[in-house]
Amino acid sequence: MKILFLIMLLLFSVAAEAFVIKDGAEETMIDLSKLQEYERIELTTEREKRGEIIIDHWQGIPLRDILPSHGLDSFDQLVFTSSDNYRIRLTAEEIGNYDPIIALNRNDSELAEDKIRLVVPGMRDMFWIDGIMTIETETYRELPLPDFIFFAEDLLSGMEIVTDPKPFRKVEGFFFFDLIAQVYPSHKEEFFLAGRDGVAHRLDFDTYLRNAVLVSDEEGIHLRSPDMPAGMWIKSLAYIQMMDRAIIFRNEFANLSEVKELRNWDKIPDTLLTTGRESLSTDIDFSDPVWRGAGLLRWQK
Repeated sequence: MKILFLIMLLLFSVAAEAFVIKDGAEETMIDLSKLQEYERIELTTEREKRGEIIIDHWQGIPLRDILPSHGLDSFDQLVFTSSDNYRIRLTAEEIGNYDPIIALNRNDSELAEDKIRLVVPGMRDMFWIDGIMTIETETYRELPLPDFIFFAEDLLSGMEIVTDPKPFRKVEGFFFFDLIAQVYPSHKEEFFLAGRDGVAHRLDFDTYLRNAVLVSDEEGIHLRSPDMPAGMWIKSLAYIQMMDRAIIFRNEFANLSEVKELRNWDKIPDTLLTTGRESLSTDIDFSDPVWRGAGLLRWQK
């Protein structure tokens, strides 16, 4: 009887946990009963998905009410991770501007505890993570302008196209590792990856990218990985950076000015220097043959 009681107590404890807030070494468990103590607000969202307009009515608790009550008055950004390892980041500024909520009810139906989700009005729903497991503070690190640039097309031209790269079927492409191994001697830092549509992630190699594949089709090169939810896959991969080295997918841009816009750089240098010490103007469009096979390029800062 005592063993049965302990098992039931353990199951109740697991079921009662909604998510964990982490701030450095401090961890606080937030269960559903604790969330019910906060005053709910209501909001309506309208978004387009696959050509259809979706209107939802939500009830939940503003994140701005939850965080200060657990000592989180000041932070750079928050990392939200779900039970299936989906991960998104919101800066303190984004949280202030968009006023996200932890949603407990959708269209008059209470959400299951493992489906409690973040709703961020005004931001695309890739940020609306559900099944939240952890909310963790993180110091924001702005990526510097890279010192060295490689073009993906030149690197991929020397790689053999793989049919059905495991574990994916009915596709052709390359293994992500084979691309980055030509550029990065180490994989210990997080990689920043961005699609042409602006979808971007900072991902560590061991958790998300070790088994990643670059699927090639007429629309571009697309990042897929069996180690992360499909919602995190990047369509039309356009840019990769780790530390001071970047890989640009030249076919996704007309010129470096478009790369600047995607990355929100303040400016770009006037020239790039080839390994042969030749200066190339950053005003030249990528359609110009001068970029083909340019190899390693260095910013003239």
